[in-house]
Amino acid sequence: MTAVWSYVGELIFNLLVLVGAVRMSDRIVKEILGL
Repeated sequence: MTAVWSYVGELIFNLLVLVGAVRMSDRIVKEILGL
């Protein structure tokens, strides 16, 4: 059970990091295109 929760936690954490990276890159791309 603990291993499962640890796996789920890592999965959610990786998902949040991925979403954050995508949003940051999208913002950077918009700024570059805006210039």
